[in-house]
Amino acid sequence: MTEFTKKDEIRAFRNTATEKDFEALKQKVKNGDLTLSVGRDQSRRLLRKIEKAYYYTYFSGGVLLGMLTIALVYVNKTILAAAGFAVTLIVFISFWMAMTRRVFAWAVKEKRNFDYAFYSQVISIRKGEEEIDYPKHHWKDALL
Repeated sequence: MTEFTKKDEIRAFRNTATEKDFEALKQKVKNGDLTLSVGRDQSRRLLRKIEKAYYYTYFSGGVLLGMLTIALVYVNKTILAAAGFAVTLIVFISFWMAMTRRVFAWAVKEKRNFDYAFYSQVISIRKGEEEIDYPKHHWKDALL
C-alpha cells in the first residue's frame, strides 16, 4: 500500500508543472533571477545511477592511484610517491568538480530529469535569500 501512495505522490509531483513552466524556469535561471544549486553527496548518488561507467572509472582509477602511492611510500620511493600523491589528488579533485557539472547538465536537459533531480533533493533553487527545495515546495513555486 505504501508503494502505491508513493507512486501517486510522484505522479502528482510530475503533473504539477508543464514543459512551458520548465522553459520559464530555465529562462529565469539564464536571466539570473534564480540560482540552481547541486548538493555534492546527492549528486554523487545520482551520478552513480545515470552514468555508471564514468563514475566507476574515475573513482576506481583514483583508488588505484592511491594504492600505488601507498605502495611507493612503503618501498621508500619518496619522489615517485610525492608525484603519485599529486596525481591522485588532481584526479579526485577533477572528478568531484566534473561530477556536479555532469549532474547539473543532465538535470536541466529535460523536464522529467529536472523533476527527478528536484524530487530526490539533488537540486535546490535559490530565489534571493529564499531556498526552495522539495519537501516544502515544488519547483514551480519559484516561478511565482
